[in-house]
Amino acid sequence: MGALTLGGALGAMFSGVLLSALDDLTLVLLAPALFLVLCIPVVAWLVPESSTRTAGTIDWVGAVLLTAGLLSALLGISNAATWGWDSAATWGTIISGVLLLAIWVRVEGRVAYPLIDLKVLTGTGIGLPIVAAAFFGAQMFGSQTAGSLFIMTDPNTYGFGLGLGSSAIGLLFLVLALMTFIGTTQADRIGSKIGARAAIIAGSVLSAVSFGGMILMADNATAFMVSMAIGAFGNGLILGLLPAIVVRKSPADSVAIASALYNTTRTASGSVSGAVFALVMSSALVSVTVDGTPSTVSADSTYVAVWIICAVLSLGVALLALRFRDTPTPAGAPAESTPVAAAAAEGE
Repeated sequence: MGALTLGGALGAMFSGVLLSALDDLTLVLLAPALFLVLCIPVVAWLVPESSTRTAGTIDWVGAVLLTAGLLSALLGISNAATWGWDSAATWGTIISGVLLLAIWVRVEGRVAYPLIDLKVLTGTGIGLPIVAAAFFGAQMFGSQTAGSLFIMTDPNTYGFGLGLGSSAIGLLFLVLALMTFIGTTQADRIGSKIGARAAIIAGSVLSAVSFGGMILMADNATAFMVSMAIGAFGNGLILGLLPAIVVRKSPADSVAIASALYNTTRTASGSVSGAVFALVMSSALVSVTVDGTPSTVSADSTYVAVWIICAVLSLGVALLALRFRDTPTPAGAPAESTPVAAAAAEGE
């Protein structure tokens, strides 16, 4: 997680610099595509194969149902602002997606080798951590667009915002990503002292405090950015420990499935919350004339609404962490060898 966050930090900085230098969004977006291509030989030649294997075949039916269900539901939610909430297309795609996902759940319970063994959720104790991951992803990913737009909005024109340019935003996101990196790298040390569960609760509370500071000090650029940094550190604590709890609770032959379920849940919830927040921000608009040209942005109150929702989601993660149940170490299992493992054992 630390390496992932560091990569995000560098990407955030260089994307802002590239956009300012080139003023061409297409070229800027080609940069991450290039790095994704470079991942192929790295994974193929440098990542060792797992020694723990499981029998079975690929669940193609489950894969198709899950993909189609998620795409249909997200399509309806993300286009609701354009199609309208009273549109048959909006509700048709959302309901179709939900039905496909319901069918997928039934299929996964019947096939011999499911794409995702849903029994892992109920039988191993990772159910609550996965739900916590959904809440966490919703606030972390869903709040990014609102934060970016607020930072770019010119206060001299619209009466709110920070009015930063692309390069300054890239540097700010670098600082935020570095704070997240510090949180992830220190998570095991903090977790070993106070317990992983307590560390996750602390990170969630810091995140909620961060959104509160952004609401109360939106007119003070320095205080606003400090509040964002506090939340980034809190998110780093969660990123460093919540996946460890999910992995430790999983059977040895289901670690990859549990990890994928954690990441998919976190990312999907972020996509859904991003679409919902976009609707919230489009519910109230402010129009002004800039150099004779009409311009429209989301009202200040919509940002406050998004940050309140994110603060509630952060507190929801803390409440769920309070109910993480212990999982005894199986007989013959190796002793804890790292602070993360020991903290995860205590905090599960």
